[in-house]
Order: sequence, then C-alpha cells, then structure tokens
Amino acid sequence: MLKAEIAIAAAAGPWAAQHGRWACGSSWIEPFANPALEAFAAETDGGTTIVVRERVDGRPRTASPSDDLTRMQAEGWPADFHIVRLAAGMVTVSAGDRGAAPLYVTAAADRLVVSWWLGDLAPHQPTLRIDQVEAVRYLSRLHRYSTATVWRDVHRVTERASAVWYGGQVRIDLPPPAPHYLARTLTPAADPVAAYGTLLRGQVRARALDGAAAFVEVSGGLDSANVAVAAQEELPGVRAYGLLLAGPAGAQQYRRRQQLLDLLGLDDVTVDAQQYPPLCGIPPRSRNPDPMLEPYQECLDAVVAAAAAAGASAVLTGIGGDELLGLRPAERGDRGPTPATGPDLELLSARARHLALDLPEPQMPAAALYEPTLLAAASRAPVFLRRGIWPINILAAPDVVRFCEWLPRGWRADRRLHRQRLLARGLPQDWPRPHLRENFAGVMTRGMTIHGLRLLDDALREPRLGDLGLIDVAAVRAAADRLAATGALTAGLYEVVNLELALCGES
Repeated sequence: MLKAEIAIAAAAGPWAAQHGRWACGSSWIEPFANPALEAFAAETDGGTTIVVRERVDGRPRTASPSDDLTRMQAEGWPADFHIVRLAAGMVTVSAGDRGAAPLYVTAAADRLVVSWWLGDLAPHQPTLRIDQVEAVRYLSRLHRYSTATVWRDVHRVTERASAVWYGGQVRIDLPPPAPHYLARTLTPAADPVAAYGTLLRGQVRARALDGAAAFVEVSGGLDSANVAVAAQEELPGVRAYGLLLAGPAGAQQYRRRQQLLDLLGLDDVTVDAQQYPPLCGIPPRSRNPDPMLEPYQECLDAVVAAAAAAGASAVLTGIGGDELLGLRPAERGDRGPTPATGPDLELLSARARHLALDLPEPQMPAAALYEPTLLAAASRAPVFLRRGIWPINILAAPDVVRFCEWLPRGWRADRRLHRQRLLARGLPQDWPRPHLRENFAGVMTRGMTIHGLRLLDDALREPRLGDLGLIDVAAVRAAADRLAATGALTAGLYEVVNLELALCGES
C-alpha cells in the first residue's frame, strides 16, 4: 500500500504533505494512489503516524486525523491497512491482517527502504545476498509465508506484524496466533447458501466501489464465479475480465465463462493466455527483481493492462476460495498426519536436496487467513499495483474464513457451498463440474519451450545457482534437452530459470 525511504535522522520530523506523499528533507512516504484507498497523517505525543488503508463504506474520514487514528486503534479496521509510526530514532512499519499487498523492508546505510515492489529494494543493496534456505524452498516449490525472502537482507512484513528499525538492523515483531474455529451444528431453519451470499455481498458493499471502475476476475472456476455473483448483485456496471485457454479445455472454459457472463449480464475483457506465456519478452541477461511473483505474471499483466485500458481502478479476485472449504485431517478420516507430497528435487545439488528434505519450519504464528491465500495475494498483487489497480480479495477476509470454519463438514466437503450457490443463481447443473481440467500447464510448457530454453542456455554459461552449490548443472542441462526434444517439462525448471534471472549481474 505504500513505498518509503526514511533516514533515521528524519524520523523525528516534521513531516509535510507534498505532491501526494509526505516528506521530511530527502525522506519520503508515498501511499499507493487509488480510489479504493485513503491515507492520512496524525500527530501523536511521540511523533507522527501515517496510515494507508482500504476505504470502508459507512466509516468516513473525520476532520481530525488524530480522531481517526484513535478510533481505528480502539475499534480496529474491517479492511486492510499499513501504518508507519515515526518517532525520534525509531521507525515502525505495521501491517493489517489481510495481506492484500506485500510489504518489503530493508536497511541500507542510514535509510529504511519500504515497498510493495521488491525491485525497489535491490538498488539499495550493493550485493543481493541470497538466503540459501529460502532459495531451496523456492527451487523445490515448498513455498512458505514468512518474514524471510530469497534475499538475506530483505524482509517481508507479514500480516499483523511490525518491522522496527532503530537505524541499524530491522527487527520483525510477530503477532499472537489468530483464532480459528471448529465446525458447528446448524439449526433446522439455517440456510448456509443464503447466509454466505449475504456475507459476500456485504464484503463487496463495504468497499464503496464505483461499479463503472471495477472489474471482477472470471476464470471459469468456482471461486471467481461466486465473487462475480456477489459483485454483480452489489455493483451496477461492474465488468469481467479473464484469461482464455487453448485447445479442448479452452473451448470448454469459453463456453462456461459465457454461460456465467450471460446469466449475470456482464461485459467482458479477455486475453489469449497463449500469447503471453511465462518469460515472454525477457531479453537475455536481464534481471528479474522479484522472483516471488506469480509464475504467470506475463499473462496476468496482459489482461490487467487490458482492464486498466478499459477504465478499471479496482478488481475483485477469487483469491482465497481454494482454502475456504477444506476438510480438517480428522474430517477426512486420517489416522495420522497426511503424508506430504515429495518436493521437486531432481534439479538440485546433493547438498540442496539434503537441505530440502529437512527444511526448518518457519516460526510463524497462525494467521487470520490461510497460508496459501497469503502467498497467492503476495505474488499477484504487485502485478495489479504496477498497472495502478487495487486488488480486492473478498474471499480472503477473516469474517468469511470464520463462517466457513463454522460450517458442518457436509457443506465444506466437495465444496458443496460454492457449487450450491451457483446452481441456486441459475447456472446449469453441469456447470460446477467441468469434464476437462482448466489450468495453465500448457501455457507454462509453451513459455518454457519458446522463451525459457533460450534464457536457460544463456544462464548456464555462468550458472550462478551452480556456483552457489544449489543446482545440479548437468541435471538442469539434461532437463532442458528433454524439454526441447519431447516437450516434457521437468518440475522446477521454471524456478531455476527465474531465480537465475534474479541473480543476473551479481558476482
């Protein structure tokens, strides 16, 4: 939600509003400019507090920033926010509980650098020192949501956490565990479908959005379809956008999307995903400053750019839906821990494979949202923000999580709640159960074949991951040859290329 560069001497202020940001000497704090957000600065006894938060309908700003801050501290805020507290010799950067956009911090010389875009932090580090544990997590696709990034000196301010800086190292203070709930028993008159619809409509309504400037993501999946229904019911003029697949699955996706759009009466903006596969448009030896972005960022950026050109300032996504209706181990009938799926280790060095099999557990408290939801939001939000668009994840809200946790098993099993709500809205009986899988696996293979092999060939002339002892260069070359000869993509090959690009130019 914000970017900043703050010298420790400037923390005491005074801070003045200048051209959409606050400044003190050469230090500055800049909120993300978007109609869905609001920002203000309040003077406190200890210094200055700057708040950037999502707008909430029915909670308008008052004439007094200090009163706004006091009310927010007393009552909380039913949407996401970031807060910067400035006092003599200390800066504290805090996050809300929804993780709608990531926030990264690094200490560079006498400055604290803060941004939602990881690329802003790189120029402030003479050498981006890789965190080998996080690099192995990334290469073996065992991603975790934590304060760590692949760079040792760059930290993520996780949900409800605070980064504290005294002019030296950054310290991350973590929150207490968030509460979670067991299933309840429904009363005979209970109608979970109606209650869920009311809850989602309330999430949309609370944002005070202009329907003419809002788009809803429609992939053809259950999650985005449920969001689209809520958006259409609350936002006159809302439009849809989506990425179209190719082949038989693409034909099925197109038909199902059109059924939903026709039912809801939504205008649509689409992009052919095959035209923007991963790694397209990247010249050799160029650096990717954020390896943790969405792997299909090129596709996503293309359709987001189309939505922006059509007037979008906010989008409603389906992020969070996959996790809402999951069953607990006891509900699945498990007698013990579910065996973990083996990591993708074929391309790693022997040392990295050993580390991957014994990775330390991140010491993170239970979050208000589920870990995959937070990871998805962090990896996708920068793509939206770079186009000036604010992403709104109405399924990634603590109230929605709590409602679904309360539901009896029968309403979560087989994602019954999502399916029943769509059928009740008038979609055909077979709509929630497509015969073919609709995913981007073919788009990834296309991108790696056309673009990844070229970039990989260039990177393997001086394989930095090989020099660091993280990959088996011979295994990577063999996987590249296999892809070129047969079209078979080895798991983890994209991650090798992407992380090599992130290291490009580093000694």
